[in-house]
Amino acid sequence: MEEEEIFYLVKNINGLEEVIQSGLKKELEELKAKLDLKSNLTEDKVYEETPANISYYIIPKKEWDLENCPLFPVDFP
Repeated sequence: MEEEEIFYLVKNINGLEEVIQSGLKKELEELKAKLDLKSNLTEDKVYEETPANISYYIIPKKEWDLENCPLFPVDFP
């Protein structure tokens, strides 16, 4: 049995990124769709002086740049 590649679901808030979950691509795509939907629904209802620009993306674990992403938790798998 082949080992499946691990991916990270990354949250980008105004250019600052953090990994919010790791796992298989299919399960992360489902979570990303839910988060995108929730973000779109609440974006219209929130009135702030400086609204946050939030986006999500999925990236293979082996491509995550540890040097340039300081919000990466030290103990994250």
